[in-house]
Amino acid sequence: MKHTRPLLFVSLLAVLAPLAAAAPQETPAELAQERRAEILDTAERYARLEWQGSEKNVLHGEDADGIRVDTADDSIDSTGWHPDGRKSVGMPYSWGGFTSIEEFERGLEAGLYAGLVPKSERAMPSRQAMGLDCSGFVSRCWNLPQKQSTRSLGSLSFELASYDELLPGDILNKFDSHVVLFAGFADEERTRARVIEAARIKVAEAEYDVAVLQANGFVPMRYKPLDARWVPMDRLEAEFEVASTGGEFLPDGTHADLALLRNPLRDARAGEWARYAKTEDRYEGVELFTTRMVARVVEGSVDVQAVHLQQGMSLMRGATRDASAPFTTALVDFAGFVEPIQDLEVVVGQVDNGEYTIGERSFPARRIHAVLEGKLLARHKLFPIGIEVECIQSDEVSLQGVLEAEYRTEVTWSTDENGDRTISQETKTFGLLGFGGVSVD
Repeated sequence: MKHTRPLLFVSLLAVLAPLAAAAPQETPAELAQERRAEILDTAERYARLEWQGSEKNVLHGEDADGIRVDTADDSIDSTGWHPDGRKSVGMPYSWGGFTSIEEFERGLEAGLYAGLVPKSERAMPSRQAMGLDCSGFVSRCWNLPQKQSTRSLGSLSFELASYDELLPGDILNKFDSHVVLFAGFADEERTRARVIEAARIKVAEAEYDVAVLQANGFVPMRYKPLDARWVPMDRLEAEFEVASTGGEFLPDGTHADLALLRNPLRDARAGEWARYAKTEDRYEGVELFTTRMVARVVEGSVDVQAVHLQQGMSLMRGATRDASAPFTTALVDFAGFVEPIQDLEVVVGQVDNGEYTIGERSFPARRIHAVLEGKLLARHKLFPIGIEVECIQSDEVSLQGVLEAEYRTEVTWSTDENGDRTISQETKTFGLLGFGGVSVD
């Protein structure tokens, strides 16, 4: 990581615009009701989409990248779409899919494949296949800028105490398995639930016995901005701001023990916030911003909310953190990994003390280099993950004290008999744009 030149220049207008600002005449409850109506309208558009496909949209074999594709047509299921030009209804299911209606209509004309029905959990998404999987469908309905999984939806949602609390636009989520969008109850006794889902073949409406859903582990959840527990970030007053990220770190020759550093959340106060410009490999060339705020502090537990902005769309998530957890836990949590990580151990840890200058202000700071190893929980299995962190952190910065950070991760998905590994790598960077603290009602 270089510290002598800016990492990323950003538009002050885009960064400093109020987040989740509400029109003065609308209450939070009214805004939530409007959003619920929009969610259901989007869901019904996908379920009732009328379209015509052709043989050029069919594939039962390998695509140009060598990925197995079996389109969701009527040759594999009678409810599938019709390649003979007859009208089909409902966007097709596609493993890993996150296709908008507009993208789908353009893709049909371009000869892309309509759907991908996986043969196993080891199936891979195809760049040439269009459609939605269950969590991609919910992500579109919630108007999220990034596709979520049944593993990550929990960090965007509050778990409800019972099915009786469900309202249209909420979800029933089975971790690492399936998710459906709740549309309402089918009877006054609330024994049957009406849902809209992207199931094996297409997006469609369905009804299920509540008792069956409960017995199969489906948890009632609500997208956090629809709940009264969410604290809107519409009045963030800055103590410090810069127009571009990146500064200069000057070490003073002294060092610290990573194992002895305190979790910065130990001193968290409700209302503290920090805003960052962010980059990720998979969103190259896209402006990304993230703002974190401490919503509540209760008996050593800290509720941290986050709003992520991407091309005018927002994704809101949050989590409850243990303020007494080790510093390295807080360091990894800052990266915002949506998949659970277990058995995390420090392989390398080095801390240099010094001073960091950004804009016209200098901070006493520490430069941290750490290599950590653990297990990533995904697809019902644990996969080895390595995380290398370069971070500059100061106790004078709100929330978790990060001035800039870079995370390089590597996940090993499989190893064959020859020892060859299937891996994925990703890099994320964060650069401070501003921080402050206000009272939170």
